[in-house]
Amino acid sequence: MSEKKTTPAIPAHYQFGGKFEAIDVLENFAQRGSIPAVKRMHLTMALKYLLRAGKKGDWSADALKAQDYITRALTGKWAQRAGK
Repeated sequence: MSEKKTTPAIPAHYQFGGKFEAIDVLENFAQRGSIPAVKRMHLTMALKYLLRAGKKGDWSADALKAQDYITRALTGKWAQRAGK
């Protein structure tokens, strides 16, 4: 019996006009060996939020999440904001 390969549904906020999907960009970025693995993971997460900003809910919420991951990559700590 042959196995069927299925492709998961890709939400619209991770698609870009049929030209590419966010996962393709993220996987490519994640292969950059010149960046230490943990920092690369944080930067990949930041990129994910920047790619979907304005496509799923409030763009500024995604921008702040990206900022948190960039801060974590640079300092090893989460960003501190008033009221957080």
